[in-house]
Amino acid sequence: MKGQVATPIIVAAAIAAAAILAVALIYMGALSADFPSASASVTEQNGVLIASITVLRGSLRGVALIYTAPDGSSWYAKPIYCLGPQTQITAASALFERPLYSGQGATCAFQMWYPAAGSYGFDLVGIGAGGVVSVARGVVPTARANGYSGQLPAGNIYSPSRTPSIGLAGNTYNFTSISTYWPGRGYLAVEVKWGYTNSTCLADGLYISLFAPSNARALVAPSDEGLGVLPFGGADYVPAGSSPQIFLQLNPYDYGLEDGSFEFAVINSSSGRGLVRPTGFDVSKSWPADIWTAYLLYNSSSNTLLAEWIVPGAFSEVYVYNLTDYGLARPPAGNYITVVGVANGGCAANWRVYSYAAASGG
Repeated sequence: MKGQVATPIIVAAAIAAAAILAVALIYMGALSADFPSASASVTEQNGVLIASITVLRGSLRGVALIYTAPDGSSWYAKPIYCLGPQTQITAASALFERPLYSGQGATCAFQMWYPAAGSYGFDLVGIGAGGVVSVARGVVPTARANGYSGQLPAGNIYSPSRTPSIGLAGNTYNFTSISTYWPGRGYLAVEVKWGYTNSTCLADGLYISLFAPSNARALVAPSDEGLGVLPFGGADYVPAGSSPQIFLQLNPYDYGLEDGSFEFAVINSSSGRGLVRPTGFDVSKSWPADIWTAYLLYNSSSNTLLAEWIVPGAFSEVYVYNLTDYGLARPPAGNYITVVGVANGGCAANWRVYSYAAASGG
C-alpha cells in the first residue's frame, strides 16, 4: 500500500446567496520517500474548483483533478492557472517548472463542466517523482448542469502537446496523425488550440478527422480535388479508407464577399454526406496570434458529436450532429487515428496548431 487517505470532510457555506462547497482533507503520508505527502483545502463554486496545496514531505511536480459524473463517467477537470510556481498548463494537468518541496505550496484552479445536474465526486491528485498520489477527495452534491466545453474523459490520453506542433507557410497543407484506441463505448474528445501568424487573406483553416482507419497510408481530398461528393471544397486531406470517418473543418475564408463556413461530413474513400453552415466570419474581428479553439466530443450512448468552435471577438458556436442521420453507426472497439491538420488554400495565412490533445474513456 502506498499511502492512506483520510475521510473527506465536507462543509457547505452560503456566501452572497451562492452555495460554496468547502472541502478539507489531509493526505496522511506515503510509505515510500518517492511519493509526496501534501495537504489541500478546496472550494468549489459554479464549476470552478480552487485548491490551496501545501507540500508536507517529499516533492510535488504537478497536480491534476479527476471528477466523476452521475452517469459514472470520469473526466479530467481543465486546469486554469496555478499561483506560486511557474506552471505548464496542459489539457489534463498543471505541471510545475520546478518541484515544490516540504513547506512550499501553490493555489491552483480547475474548471469542472457538469453535463447533467447531480452529485459529482472529485479527486485532486499530486504528481511526484515516484507516481501519482491522492491529495484531496470530495463531493459537489448539488451541481447545476453547465454543459461541455473542453474537458477530456479520464482514460486513454494521447499526444498532449504544448509547443507549436503543426505549422505551414505559403500555399500548402500540413497535418499530424494521433494513434487513438477506442474502447467501443464512452467518449472520444479532441481539443485543438490554433490560429494564424500573418495573412493577406484567410482560407481553409483547421480540419479534423475522427475514427480514421489505423492502417491508412494514402491521403484523399474530400472535395473537388478528390471525391467531389461533399457540398464544399478546399485543400484539406484525410486518410483514405473504406470505413466511415468523421470530418470537420472551420474554413474562415474571407475574400470580402464571403464569410466562411463550418463544414461537417461522414466520409470514406468513395462517398460522403455532409452539412455546411455559414460562420458570419468578419476578418476584422480577429487578429494574428489570437488563440482559436476547436473542441469535439463523441458520445457513443447517443451516437452524437458535439462540435464547439471559438474565435475570440468573432464567434463562439456549438453544434450537435446525430451521426446516425449521416450513416455512421457506433464505431467498434479498436485502434484508429485522429487527424489534425491545417491548410492555406489560395491564401497565405500561416495557420499554426499551438496545442492538441485527444482522449477516450468514460
